[in-house]
Amino acid sequence: MNISRIFAAFAITALIGSVSGAGAQVATTPTTYTGTIEKIDRDNKKVTIRHGEIKPLKLAATSTVFELRSVALLGRLKVGDAVVFSVEQDKGGLTITTLEESS
Repeated sequence: MNISRIFAAFAITALIGSVSGAGAQVATTPTTYTGTIEKIDRDNKKVTIRHGEIKPLKLAATSTVFELRSVALLGRLKVGDAVVFSVEQDKGGLTITTLEESS
């Protein structure tokens, strides 16, 4: 076998591996942020959280009113609780997708 054939075989193997996703890692956990609940509006599915900077959404450290994907996310949380949350930006605004009391 000459060098050209060995190189071609190696290149094809590498190409098949990259196309099939071999070795690729997929992020399954959303990025979480920390904050403190300042206000809860269950009727309108909103919560105000004082949080640090959220770079992907270009939010400075401040208090922000977020929509809740579901009011059930609030559970037994109350004003003053430290929380861990994930948020996504959609056409309706900023929506909290996960919300838990910080331990």
